[in-house]
Amino acid sequence: SDLQMDLEISFLESIFGARHQLNIEYDNRSTNQQKTVKNLAVKIPPGIENGTKMRLKGQGERANHQIGVNGDLYLNVQVNSDPYFKREGQDIHVDVKVPLSKAILGGTIDVCTLDGIVELKIPPGTQSGTVLALRGKGLKSEKYLSGTQFVHVQVDVPKRLSPEQNEIINKWAKIESS
Repeated sequence: SDLQMDLEISFLESIFGARHQLNIEYDNRSTNQQKTVKNLAVKIPPGIENGTKMRLKGQGERANHQIGVNGDLYLNVQVNSDPYFKREGQDIHVDVKVPLSKAILGGTIDVCTLDGIVELKIPPGTQSGTVLALRGKGLKSEKYLSGTQFVHVQVDVPKRLSPEQNEIINKWAKIESS
């Protein structure tokens, strides 16, 4: 008969694929022993999504007395969340803090992607909540175009200012109010 089993994998394993060793307990109907344990190597394909049910044909319960067909093993794949990356289909979302000065004046910041670190241009006047797109930096796929990585900007307003910064902001405030 068929067996079901939960398999928990990391976010990055779901993106790039992985191999897992599973120990599967079978009822041993052909002998007096209660259980038999089998070690099974499982290949997790790249791009697998949370909640996917993988079918491993013939890896379920053994057929009685070597007669009949072995059942299938169904793996319920659970993908752990990642503290940085969030997935939405082929697209990846990240929240990135941008220093106040770069949000006002513009500049570049380094952003982690699935392929490594890339430089992202921050346009002058960027507001918190702005979403910038890195096309082709989402999930890679043979069936679809590569996804996009969306960078959600959070302007990092300093909690404490140096005396020099305080003086500059006060001058700015006077200019704004005139």
